[in-house]
Amino acid sequence: MPEASDIICILDDDAFVLSSIRRLLDSDGYSSHLFEKAEELLEHAARQSVSLAVLDLWLTGTTGLEVQLRLQEVSPQTRVIVMSGREQPGVRAAALAAGALAFLLKPFDDTAFLDLIHQALEPQEPVGPKVP
Repeated sequence: MPEASDIICILDDDAFVLSSIRRLLDSDGYSSHLFEKAEELLEHAARQSVSLAVLDLWLTGTTGLEVQLRLQEVSPQTRVIVMSGREQPGVRAAALAAGALAFLLKPFDDTAFLDLIHQALEPQEPVGPKVP
């Protein structure tokens, strides 16, 4: 069951994609904030804790990879999933190397997407030595 704090931020400059993802997340009990502009998402993440952001790769005026890097600066705890409507050599590897949990090609399978959301929001083990 989703936690009240698990509000997922979605960034895409396509209003149809945003509303489709919102409906899918709503159907599974998640709340979401939708953003059509990268700056709005980054400002939001600088003010409020963001558990997970789903970023479109190809945006007007920027890329999801650029947003991912800036998001790491303003909200380093935020987990990221990158999505794209087209495959381009090296982009998937770059997103994953920069710390994205996954890279999805649109259109993606709803069940696979929700499985990724569940995995991304699972509590993470602390990094460092285990203390007995």
